[in-house]
Amino acid sequence: MTGNTGAPGASGAAAARDLVAKVLAFRSAVVNVKCRAPTAGHGSGTKTTNGLIVTAFHVVDGCTSAEYYAEGKLVGAGGMYAAPVLGRDLAVISSINWTPDGGAIPGVAAYDNVKPTIGDATVLASYPADVEADIQFAWGLVTDDDVTTSLPGDFQTKWSGAFTTDSAGAQGSSGGPMFDKDGRWVGILVGQWGANGNTDVDLRILIPLKFK
Repeated sequence: MTGNTGAPGASGAAAARDLVAKVLAFRSAVVNVKCRAPTAGHGSGTKTTNGLIVTAFHVVDGCTSAEYYAEGKLVGAGGMYAAPVLGRDLAVISSINWTPDGGAIPGVAAYDNVKPTIGDATVLASYPADVEADIQFAWGLVTDDDVTTSLPGDFQTKWSGAFTTDSAGAQGSSGGPMFDKDGRWVGILVGQWGANGNTDVDLRILIPLKFK
């Protein structure tokens, strides 16, 4: 699946194809994070070059047993998670028991505290909704480069530095990596506007990678 909420036009479609082609090199590193206990749930995450997984904190919050899948294949299990910045919706999972296939995944380099600018093309990679065996790519444009002051209460800390795109996404996409116009991994999906019946606004909310 490639696309956004509007027709990109001929030149835009070519740009989208080029960017997705860059991101395809990282597809095996994007994993479906499945929490098995105490309740079942899933989100998306990314294996880093040093063998960790980065996802949204709310994907793993309270999870005591987890498995990790890449396009339907089990690649790891277990692990311990922590928020590198207290109160921020970002988690790093360590001590993962990788399978031989999972251990062979090279991982993706994370660009710390880098954000795209308004109008930049992006690609979100994730496992949305019930599409659990096939990674999905959603192309879009950055619609705002910092919406922190528009966020309510503690979300200004939880999602500080948040930017928005008009790319597609659904439940299960949370924690999925967003790649910028140069194919760099610079953010993760944490939420959306328009989920409460407001059909005039349907934007994905992403936060830049910030580990300290």
